[in-house]
Amino acid sequence: MIRHHIALAAAALLIAGCGSPTPIAEQPAEAAVVAAAPAETDYLAQGKQQGYEAAVAAQNADVGAWASVAERWGWAINSLGLVPADHPDYATAQAKIEEYTANQSVATERHAAYEAKSRQTQLEVNQARAAEASPAPLNSYGNDPAAKALASYEVEIRKADPDGMIVTKLEGLGTENAAGVTVTEAWQLLPAVSRENNAQDLHKIWVLEVLKAGGSHSTAQILIFSRHGDTIARVSAGGVKLNE
Repeated sequence: MIRHHIALAAAALLIAGCGSPTPIAEQPAEAAVVAAAPAETDYLAQGKQQGYEAAVAAQNADVGAWASVAERWGWAINSLGLVPADHPDYATAQAKIEEYTANQSVATERHAAYEAKSRQTQLEVNQARAAEASPAPLNSYGNDPAAKALASYEVEIRKADPDGMIVTKLEGLGTENAAGVTVTEAWQLLPAVSRENNAQDLHKIWVLEVLKAGGSHSTAQILIFSRHGDTIARVSAGGVKLNE
């Protein structure tokens, strides 16, 4: 009996389930969305535009801008080189590449000329500065013993005074073993003791050169002149005499 009731109940549940079927959600219709294919780059148009910009830059270029112009031509050439060999624009692109390469060569040559000129100008400026910084030769001399002594004296003076802060000129005085030394105004502003010591040093150097040339120590003397030609000191074996 119990089994009969259970069977009936099961049948009832089955019938109930069949009479009220569980709705199945409809699947949404698949959206027919197709991803748009990326637009193909027009490398011919891109290259020609870059070429136009390079040409404008070339027309307005000053002497120092040719490197930039050459670079712009290079951009255009690179773009044109991306046109595939099987593309209808390939032949046109190749012709433009040839044209733009010639233009780039002109810009490169002008830049090289500018660079060379700039280096030459800088070299000349550096040489001029070096000439200004280095004192000019004190004098030119002949080949006689006194002249050779003066020439050697100049070498030694330049070693002691490389910047010309003291001595500006040397000259022979036409007297045996005598030399004239023109000094700067700065020398004249030194204290008397400093001027005397410096004059003795100038004389010692002169004596050594006179002796090398076969002259006599006793006759070796120097006269020190101002830049105006006034005698402001005399130095000989007997000592230093400053003209105050």
